[in-house]
Amino acid sequence: MHLLVLRLKKYGALDACLFVAALALFAVNEHLIKPAVLGAASASGSLAEGGSAAGFSFAELIILGHFNDFLGGLAFMAYTNLLISLVEPRFRIRNPFIGVAYIFCCGLFWEYAAPLFVPDSVSDPWDVLAYSLGSVAYWVVRTVGSRRRHAGGAGTIDT
Repeated sequence: MHLLVLRLKKYGALDACLFVAALALFAVNEHLIKPAVLGAASASGSLAEGGSAAGFSFAELIILGHFNDFLGGLAFMAYTNLLISLVEPRFRIRNPFIGVAYIFCCGLFWEYAAPLFVPDSVSDPWDVLAYSLGSVAYWVVRTVGSRRRHAGGAGTIDT
């Protein structure tokens, strides 16, 4: 157990923080932002046409349809590296291109294979893009964190 704690402190702290932050943002979006957007659309009569996308702005469509997928890509990349850090840190995904390709392949599975087995699931190619962009955001945060740490900035997170 002590070894797992040491590995988490040394290799997985940033991944744990990113994972928890993505989950928290997911909850905020799901329980506060989406209902507010839908409530405003309902009050303005935008949903009177049967809930079509015509009454929503681009930002509202992103929040309603793809922001959680973006967060999912970020969270899954952090979760993957967090688990690998606890088992065998030298196998963590360190190359952003491999990381984005990994999440892209996961997204293809989630959007095209999973609907074959999960009732009420539909494929959306834009979700694959959202997952991939979430993975890009993960790598941007890791790169900024790494540069900050190596430049002598505040924080002790090893990337």
